[in-house]
Amino acid sequence: MKKFLAIIIVLLFVSPAFSQSANDLFQQALVMERSEGKLLDANEIYERVIATGTDRALSAKALIRMGDNYERLGLRLARQAYQRVLDNFSEQQDTARIARDRLSFLLASMAEIELVSFENGVFKTHVMDIPDTMGKVSPDGRFLSYVDWNSGNVGILDLKTGKRKLVSSDGSWAEDELAFGDVSIWSPDSKELMYLWLPLGGGEVRIYNLKLGKTRVLVPSGTPDVPFPIKWSSDGKQLLAINERKNHITDAITLVNIETGKARTVSTLADNWHTFGMDMSPDQEHIVFESFKTGQRKNPNAPINIKVMSADGSSVRASSVVNNDIRSYSPLWDIKGEHVLYLSTFDGTTELWTQNMVNGQASGPPSLLFAGFEGFITAKGISSNDRYYYSRSIYTQHVYEQGVDFSSGEMLHNEHVISSANYGKQRAGVVSPNGKLFAFLTEQPGSQELLLVTNIKSGETKVHELPFDAQGIRRYSLIWSSDNSSVLFQTRKNSKPVLLSVNLEESSHVAIEGFEDFNFNPGYIVGKGYSSDGTRIFFASPHHFVEMDRRGSSKRVLHEFKNRVIISMSLSPDSKTAAFVLGPDTSTRETNGNIVLMTIRDGKMSSKDEARTDQGYSRMVGVTWTPDGKALVFAENRPKSGQQLYHLDLESGKRTKLGIEVFDEDQFRGVRVHPDGDKLTFWRETSELQLWALEGIDL
Repeated sequence: MKKFLAIIIVLLFVSPAFSQSANDLFQQALVMERSEGKLLDANEIYERVIATGTDRALSAKALIRMGDNYERLGLRLARQAYQRVLDNFSEQQDTARIARDRLSFLLASMAEIELVSFENGVFKTHVMDIPDTMGKVSPDGRFLSYVDWNSGNVGILDLKTGKRKLVSSDGSWAEDELAFGDVSIWSPDSKELMYLWLPLGGGEVRIYNLKLGKTRVLVPSGTPDVPFPIKWSSDGKQLLAINERKNHITDAITLVNIETGKARTVSTLADNWHTFGMDMSPDQEHIVFESFKTGQRKNPNAPINIKVMSADGSSVRASSVVNNDIRSYSPLWDIKGEHVLYLSTFDGTTELWTQNMVNGQASGPPSLLFAGFEGFITAKGISSNDRYYYSRSIYTQHVYEQGVDFSSGEMLHNEHVISSANYGKQRAGVVSPNGKLFAFLTEQPGSQELLLVTNIKSGETKVHELPFDAQGIRRYSLIWSSDNSSVLFQTRKNSKPVLLSVNLEESSHVAIEGFEDFNFNPGYIVGKGYSSDGTRIFFASPHHFVEMDRRGSSKRVLHEFKNRVIISMSLSPDSKTAAFVLGPDTSTRETNGNIVLMTIRDGKMSSKDEARTDQGYSRMVGVTWTPDGKALVFAENRPKSGQQLYHLDLESGKRTKLGIEVFDEDQFRGVRVHPDGDKLTFWRETSELQLWALEGIDL
């Protein structure tokens, strides 16, 4: 009887009726795309046609239809669909010829930015726009992980359909329930996603199973030295990770058992040495890793070397993969374990290089693979079909001006760009106290920073080159002197904070250094300003409010905030009063704040406003004065909500909303009140986050 049932089952699967079901699916997809215009939904059904595997000719035709739909949607996934025909259904000669013709047309018609050919035939393809750049591409090239920053949850983006799915649900920005995702990595079979989860005051490592839709905790919150996930080993049994040591004085490279969560240290780096980008060879014999000193990875001019070590920790190879003054990072093994691919940045240009490896050691000189990158590049993984995936981030800023009625809070509909010269990315734009000049900072190709000052009436622009390599100028940090002759902003020199005072009339400058006594991170100055006579400078670090002379030769602490953190500081127009936004002294940046005034002459404090808890969890993020010194303008940001500007009358204490709540890229940054007193100046930043793939790499 069992044998008879088995025969019936086999006959059912090979009968015309079963083949017809695939054809029915094909016809259903045709109706969906042609009559209903649901192209992505139709492509999902075409995938089901292919999955049946019963009719190869029909499967090949389904791929052609998918490619055509992707073309109509403007997605580069069309090329992948046509390539699948050539890779998997080449015996279907007529269909393969169509795929080959369509593929040739797409490659020939790509814009120059999307196809850069070299003598080795490497070209890049825009896969799709992406929500963020935190995740990785799965080894099969099907998915991209990401963090949804609206909710804090971790998600998966399907690179074939463009659909998104959240795999966690307990993300929150509420003060007492703070929890969000961070980095994530894929299992070698692309069936599971591991991610770092950061609940309030802790951290844990989770693993999500795509098929089961279930999550298990590998390393629970509260475990000492929660590992920072980097790579899932090729046998699926180990996690390559980083552990902080000695309060992050150094890093330890560790391996974590995927089943038990137990970790063992492979190697602890020397004090003040760290790593971030790492990868394990496919045979699990060697680990390639970045090597840099404290503070170097965030310094765009500091070198990063790449080294290789035995996976058992027995030795670090004396012959490093890359050991020079060039910034090299994000090393990845190819799928055969014969080469290490890495990114190098020199003079603002990013390139992809490869180094042949034999028994864990570099063999021969490195080779340039690709030099056609644009924007900020982050490696996202190498898929099983040798595609090199990377994210591209391009940020642009423009300075705006908009009228406002402070009494009613109405924002007028006259917003316009006031950056009057096109010199690349513009930011930190501020109008001079007399309303005649407009100064702003700009970033040139190659990351050269310039100060530009424009005469608003004539449009004449003067360019001031900075006196040293001034990488890291903080945005919205430019301050005018009251006599309109100088501007003050902050930057870094040799990874240390510097205040730069530039005299525009004399084309001279003074670099003010010596902030080591105040124990804050380089560049972390939260407010600054000139005295009304221009002879003194004031600045605020997270805990100190300091006065110094113009050349920084003498300085004194006016006030130390021991149990509070200064989030923002602004001097009144007469420089007699400082306004502070203060927050609790806590490690989290998401803190409620309040506004406090301090009289500089006697140090007297008075509280003026605080975050409105009745409107939900809120964080004050900046403060500035009106030209008459009678009011303040500040912003509150609310997670899961938006940003609201306020006007605060200091005599009455009345708080007035300015305009409506704004979200994401519409938020105001670097807000200042125009000298006329009836307009705001601010800048906005827009971003393009995209996933790209390099193909044609022949190692």
